[in-house]
Amino acid sequence: MKGRIGRLSKELITNRVSQILVIFHLLVLSYVYWERRERLGRPFHYMYESPLFKFIYWVDSPAITITGYITYPLNFVGDASNDFWWLGTVRVGVLIIVTSMQWALVGYVLWKINSNATK
Repeated sequence: MKGRIGRLSKELITNRVSQILVIFHLLVLSYVYWERRERLGRPFHYMYESPLFKFIYWVDSPAITITGYITYPLNFVGDASNDFWWLGTVRVGVLIIVTSMQWALVGYVLWKINSNATK
């Protein structure tokens, strides 16, 4: 079992399609963040966001949902005291990691489909 998981994780990380998708996603995410810099700290309102932000939001919605479940316990700790202001940064870090894993998995599946089709 350890061999299968190790081989899968190695293929997932070393796969060129996965790497390209993860890097492209991080670049688009950086651009959307830069584009939204004037409104940082203000509440999120879907209707006033750019089309690119809306697209990224919908494409990343599976990872956003999973991150919400993972970081849900942090909400109780963060609400208990203002001393835990840094938990928001932890949530964003987890979100970036989970969305990157989502795109690495999508790239791996596309690579596998292509490699099976060319055999």
